[in-house]
Amino acid sequence: LAALRATLIAAAIDGTPAEIRRRALILPSRAAIELLRRGIEDTCLSAPGAAVVLPVMLTRDDWLANLCAGLPDAPALIGRIEREVLFDRAARTAALDAPPPFEVRPGLIAAMLDFYDELRRRGRTVARFADVLANELAGADRDDDRGSDALMRQTAFLTRVFNEYERSLLRPAAGIDEHLLRQRVLANPDSWPVDHIVVAVADHPSDPRGLWPADFDLLGRLPALRRLDVVVTDDTHDAGFRERIDREVPELEDTRIVAERALPSLLVPDAGSGADERVCVDYRDREEEVREVARVIRARAADGDRAPLSKTAIVFQRPLPYLYLAQQVLGEAGVAYQAFDTLPLSAEPWAALLDLALTVARTGGTRDSVLALVRSPLLHLEQDGESVTLVDVARFDRLLIEGRVTSLPSDYVEAVSPLLASARTPDPVADARVVRAARVAADLARRLAPFRESATAGAQIDAVSSCLRRFERRPTAADRDRHLRARGAVLASLDRLAEAYRRYDNTPRDPDVLSATIHHWIERQTFTPRRGSTGVHLVDAVAAR
Repeated sequence: LAALRATLIAAAIDGTPAEIRRRALILPSRAAIELLRRGIEDTCLSAPGAAVVLPVMLTRDDWLANLCAGLPDAPALIGRIEREVLFDRAARTAALDAPPPFEVRPGLIAAMLDFYDELRRRGRTVARFADVLANELAGADRDDDRGSDALMRQTAFLTRVFNEYERSLLRPAAGIDEHLLRQRVLANPDSWPVDHIVVAVADHPSDPRGLWPADFDLLGRLPALRRLDVVVTDDTHDAGFRERIDREVPELEDTRIVAERALPSLLVPDAGSGADERVCVDYRDREEEVREVARVIRARAADGDRAPLSKTAIVFQRPLPYLYLAQQVLGEAGVAYQAFDTLPLSAEPWAALLDLALTVARTGGTRDSVLALVRSPLLHLEQDGESVTLVDVARFDRLLIEGRVTSLPSDYVEAVSPLLASARTPDPVADARVVRAARVAADLARRLAPFRESATAGAQIDAVSSCLRRFERRPTAADRDRHLRARGAVLASLDRLAEAYRRYDNTPRDPDVLSATIHHWIERQTFTPRRGSTGVHLVDAVAAR
């Protein structure tokens, strides 16, 4: 790994500034890009007054977007959310002529799109897919074999969906996806001002964030590309990667680089004289594992280790749950840390707020769902300039239960007024606050009602996003940055989905289906909170390379 990083740094800064600016590095993640950038700076900027020119460093998605931006008069490269909307419309159109043997749900739309992408990324066409499955099932007796019959119906449905989706991209102003992008790039070979590419990520079987056969095929066919370097470790090279890449980019020359510096040593506990030399270190759970790492770091500092914390890294196979644990454990231990990996948006409080709002919007507002939304600490609710407190909501809730009120939220004020009037010990001030809570609950339900009643899908989503924007509470200084980043990611996802519906298919959706679509989309999103700029690095195994 040390040789790999040294090779990437050398490849990145080799040559004149003009040559470096025409070079691009493709890396597995944004975290890997940031770590490599810091490695280059540490290597080249140690002397006073030193400067370095950096090449373009991209992930796979960044690379495709960069290719599209360089095309003359090219349509916009549509994202995942727009493509799911197009696939949803294609599925409903295809179901009219070839009904599928299953119910099409939002999760299946995403799965069909994943399947289509993998098909095309492996260099297969829709026609080839249909022919292969038709030949496989040609001898089946559809009358006696219900499984084969379902497979044939499924194949016919998927083929129609794929064809309908591809036809939809031919419409004016529809945009292009990555598969059409490859065709346009090959038709305009001089559109991208890069003549040297360094690929520092393996193919997809070796790494989920790696390049696909169609990507390597495109790299091998770019006429303007003067040089292509693929940098991998010996283990990846010998695990079948060399044979697979030969099929897409033949005649590559192998150059093995041996690390010049000594290999790192592995520290293990002292087994003691006469003890078994085999040492196994285990921990109760991941939290205890991180605590032990913090103890080791503090012990090294107490023993006089003056090496900066930025030279230490905690490497894990997957970011979660370590990124969450580090905030608590390392913070309690007083160990500064920094991380560049993204976190799932669905685990953030703002995503939970969206879930509460969708429940009210989808159902029209049951007592439990409305009051759960009113109680959210992320909303600032007031009537007549007076804030509604949790005490007000609790008394209002108790009154609804005691009065067995089952009316809609719009009737809450009328329902609680006689209950307050018949109380044995009236409290005008407290009663007024209860009525204020009832009005707030009714107002929330009224603002979310268009989610069920609007004539367009875009307006349905706008009802939710506008309600959240109207009543959101300003963040405190302690969590301001993370709060705003999560808020921005949630609202941006809603806005993009609404715009995609308005652009491609604005027919109204069933509230339950639309709610499931929004949930599914939020669950796929990530965001990057700021987590320090100095201290121990928290990196996943791929970025650590």
